[in-house]
Amino acid sequence: MLQSMRAGIHGWIAWIIIIALVASMLLWGVSSYLNQGANAQLGAADVNGQLISLQDVTNLYNRIRMQEPNMTTAKEQQTKKAILENLVMKQVMVTAAKTNGFSISKTQLEGIIAQDPIFQVDGQFSQERFQAVLSRMMMSPDQFMESIRASILMGQLQSGVGLTTFSLPENVVSALQLQQQQRDFRYSIIPANIFSNKINVSAQDVQEYYQKNIEQYQLPEKVKIQYVDLSLDNLMSKIKPTAAELKQFYQDNVSNYSIPASWQVAQITLHKDPKSPKAVEAKLQKVEQALKSGKSFASVAKEYSEDPFTAKTGGDMGWLTSASLSQAAFASALPSMKIGEISKPIATPTGYDIVKLENKKAQKVKPYSAVASTVKRAYVQQHAEKQFTDLNDQLANVTFENPDSLAPAAKQLGLKVQSTAWFTKSGLASGVSKNIAVQNAAFSDDVLSGNNSDVVNLNNKDSLVLRVLAHQAAKPQALASVSASIKQKLVKQMAAQKAQSLGEKAQQALTSDASYAKVAQQYGLVWKNASKIKRHNQSINSTVLAEAFALPRPQKTAVSVGGVALANGDYAVVMLNKIVNGSSKVSQQKQTLYKQQLQQTYAELQVGEVAKYYRRQAKIKYFKHNER
Repeated sequence: MLQSMRAGIHGWIAWIIIIALVASMLLWGVSSYLNQGANAQLGAADVNGQLISLQDVTNLYNRIRMQEPNMTTAKEQQTKKAILENLVMKQVMVTAAKTNGFSISKTQLEGIIAQDPIFQVDGQFSQERFQAVLSRMMMSPDQFMESIRASILMGQLQSGVGLTTFSLPENVVSALQLQQQQRDFRYSIIPANIFSNKINVSAQDVQEYYQKNIEQYQLPEKVKIQYVDLSLDNLMSKIKPTAAELKQFYQDNVSNYSIPASWQVAQITLHKDPKSPKAVEAKLQKVEQALKSGKSFASVAKEYSEDPFTAKTGGDMGWLTSASLSQAAFASALPSMKIGEISKPIATPTGYDIVKLENKKAQKVKPYSAVASTVKRAYVQQHAEKQFTDLNDQLANVTFENPDSLAPAAKQLGLKVQSTAWFTKSGLASGVSKNIAVQNAAFSDDVLSGNNSDVVNLNNKDSLVLRVLAHQAAKPQALASVSASIKQKLVKQMAAQKAQSLGEKAQQALTSDASYAKVAQQYGLVWKNASKIKRHNQSINSTVLAEAFALPRPQKTAVSVGGVALANGDYAVVMLNKIVNGSSKVSQQKQTLYKQQLQQTYAELQVGEVAKYYRRQAKIKYFKHNER
């Protein structure tokens, strides 16, 4: 296993592993693990025969909502649609990659994973570390491998498309000239607030705006809940073992309080060639002859071993324990070997291994007195976890059998029925309602209809079942409470419209050959001169600057004039006077950098067009219940 996991992967795969790992955690990890039950069976979309479940969308949405808890109803729907489209495009691109012949073998995937530092201990792949990381991600090895495979296939397609793009020398020259271009222009900002005092907003205006935009003034849906909480820490506090029980526990689990036996091992690895299966036998004979002739194991390993990690060091694998041995053959062979002994060839799925035992250390048991506190913690933890599992099952059963009350569960399990204050879908800052799983359960249709929730696992230490104590549906705020803010908003909007109207009249006058001085006098403008300005100037409003660089080159018979609304409601009139092309005479290093940047831009555009093409070609079906 270890040898195949170490199989080398080169080229673009070296960087894609980082993206793949992150993507798998964000897009695949928890959803793959939690896709159980009815919701997992509901499809959000079907892409070329591949189902995207409603649970995939829900899990991603929940993670986003944790970062942005106060989303409006409209924003929630937009977010869910965006997530679904993202998952659809991911599946479209994976299908496209496979259609175009891109692939990656299991051996290559294993090689990528083995080489990633996150799964290594002391520079070597660790199966225990691998399992621990996947456990935290709540993924099985197969799920993780498939998520990596999908991300790499997408990367292959994108890299393949990107490599077809190129930039010509004249493109680089043009890009440099544009990048270094300077512009001379005048601009005047018309402040919206000069109109504010002249605007009257009637009660009818406020009423009409309120009715048209009532979604903006909704009081969010909220609930009060009651719940019973099963706590592992609480169970642990009640367990008081006797000294005899602790000593017996120590004896029963003495291996846990021992320094395990270890072996210092060197290896020679030979791989099978699928095209010539018998070739490995010939290589094995050469190795055995070399060892029989008296050559040192290290020199033979350097000459013949095909393991890229250990061959350079004479086959040295360092110290191994039974927990870190990657093959059953090692586990059975090493304990019976003597120091300095070389094993017979050990057949593996990928070929053969020959190992040499360089040194070994026997197991050392720690005395009870040295580990007494650790033993007590382990005893209490183990017994509490067993109780927790049993009680968790009872909690699920009793609350299911009595769906309209928590009292039976509280009585049978000795729990207290607790309650919360009112909270919305974003929960409160503290208490159980801040947990997103509790929020989801509390606002689920089943619980809102009057039933107990399923068991909600808050973490590895707490489970609870909840029910709604009181429910208040979303409703609009009273007009009286929001009329002042609506009036203020309308005044700002109308003032911005007047500023824009004045600016457009000034633009028309400039276009009709009026001088900028005359226009300034007629419309009350104050011009600011901007000379030799580059496109990344930070002293000028970025929106004004963008408008100045968007205007066409001025002609002898016509000025180049534009206008743009600013974020604060003001309006800017821009008059372009002169364009000075930038120089393309830069160092070879900068030319190379610009060429790479330009090619990267072309590649991104090309990948985008390819994605659009395959999106149009894909057979995609959206399911109606996704819109609920």
